[in-house]
Amino acid sequence: MRLILCVFTLLALSGVGFADPIRHGALELNGAFAFSTPPTARAAGGYVTIHNTGERADRLIGAETAFARTEIHTTEVDDKGVARMIHQKDGLEVPAGGTLTLEPGGYHVMFMGLDAPFEEGKARAVTLIFEEAGPIDVSFDVVPRSARGGHKSH
Repeated sequence: MRLILCVFTLLALSGVGFADPIRHGALELNGAFAFSTPPTARAAGGYVTIHNTGERADRLIGAETAFARTEIHTTEVDDKGVARMIHQKDGLEVPAGGTLTLEPGGYHVMFMGLDAPFEEGKARAVTLIFEEAGPIDVSFDVVPRSARGGHKSH
């Protein structure tokens, strides 16, 4: 939780603003962002908070975009401090009346084989796919790498 607050505080201080929440059925998506990448980066992570106001759970099962291949991942760190990305083949549950947070160092949308670097200030269009709610178009704001949390682009 502290990491989330630190990232959002850094973003607020940097003058980066997030788009208004996206509401689609029982789901509300807030604060979608990705970090800018160096010119040679081939991958990046995308982060968003998803709140389910409904009485039934939903599941984030995938993402689509024109600029990269996508998978839903989590980050696991071994006892030597080495982080690795683990594909979440069954997606991620958004509990009824609960929240799923995709954040640096945790769950995230992995963008692989980028067609171009992520440039600060240029949003990236992504369609998040949910089992119940279906596809939802989301604009991921690209924020400065200096606001980076625990996730590192590959």
